[in-house]
Amino acid sequence: ARIAYLIDQWPDENLPALETELSEVAKRTSDTQAFICEFRGEPRLSSEQQRLALHLEFLPDAMAIEAEWQANRELVLALEDDRANESHRAPVDLFLRHARFAVTLRRMFAQRKICHVHATSSRALVCGLLLKKILGVSLSAAIEAKPALSRETLERTLQHAIGGRIADRKFSEQIGAPFFFDRPASNDPLVRSLRWLKPVSRIDLTRPASFWQEWVNRLNHWSTGA
Repeated sequence: ARIAYLIDQWPDENLPALETELSEVAKRTSDTQAFICEFRGEPRLSSEQQRLALHLEFLPDAMAIEAEWQANRELVLALEDDRANESHRAPVDLFLRHARFAVTLRRMFAQRKICHVHATSSRALVCGLLLKKILGVSLSAAIEAKPALSRETLERTLQHAIGGRIADRKFSEQIGAPFFFDRPASNDPLVRSLRWLKPVSRIDLTRPASFWQEWVNRLNHWSTGA
C-alpha cells in the first residue's frame, strides 16, 4: 500500500459514511491501508465492523505511544517549536494528542513506504500535517461539516494539502480547487433524509459508483506525484 487512510478514532459516529468509503475504495484499489489512531470498541462492534476491523491497522496502546514520544525528545521539541511559530494553531490538547500519534506513525509509514496520506477528518489532518513535515509525504483531506479546527486554522493547514473534499459548501467555494464540495457528508436536509433511508436500502443513495472510481483515481494521481 502506498496510500494511508488516516483515521482519528474508530468507530466514529461523527463520520457515518466512513465505513462505506473504506469498503468502496478497497474494491477499487489495493494501494490503500487504513490506520486507526484510537480504537473505541464500546459499544460492541457490529458483525460488519468486525469484518472491516480485520483489514485495519491499529496503533499500539497508549503506553507504547508515550514511550515512543519520550524516546524522541529531539523530534518532539522540533514539532513543538514549529507549532509555536504558527499564527493559527490547533488547540494544544489536540496538537499534543496527534503529535504523539505522528511520532509513532512515522516509523510505521516509513517501513511501509507510504507516500501519500489522506486525513479523513479535521482532527486527523492535524496528524497528517505533522507526518508531511516529518516524512515529506503528500497530503489530502476530507473536512467534515462541523470541524474541530477554526476556519482560520483550517485555511492555513489546507495550504499544505494537494486536494480533498469539504462538507461545508461555503467553505469549499472559498478554498476552491483542487478541493471540492462533498455534499453527501454535509448537513443538507436531502442528504439527512437519504441517510435515514440507507439502513433499509443497504445501498449508498448519495454517491454513485462513478464517484468512488473518480476518487480512487485522484488518490492514485496524488500518490504518484503526477
